[in-house]
Amino acid sequence: MYLGQNIKLLSSLKGYNGANLAKELGVSSGQMSKYMSGDSTPRMETIIAVAELFDVNLHDLILLDLGKQQARPFEGADGLSPDVQLEELNKLLRQRVNELEREIADRDPTLAKKLGIE
Repeated sequence: MYLGQNIKLLSSLKGYNGANLAKELGVSSGQMSKYMSGDSTPRMETIIAVAELFDVNLHDLILLDLGKQQARPFEGADGLSPDVQLEELNKLLRQRVNELEREIADRDPTLAKKLGIE
């Protein structure tokens, strides 16, 4: 996931620093610093607000390295609403979690059992 990295990149491209972006989004400067460093993940409402502010598709904001790839607009090149984007993003994340759980189960069945992975 590239969320923190992308927030930092988009902020600098749009002339925001951590403090004024934090104020714009209604979070503390310390919390914004944690988001940008990847030490903390914003609440979904904050992620949506970032996507709207920077006019970036939710999927792209979270999953693409925007330093290397161009993001689609917030509504998406395909015209998907933010709710549909969230549903699709949740599907992708669930798929990835399932893949990682299978990998853990294959590599270390004891650990998988401890983690409740069947």
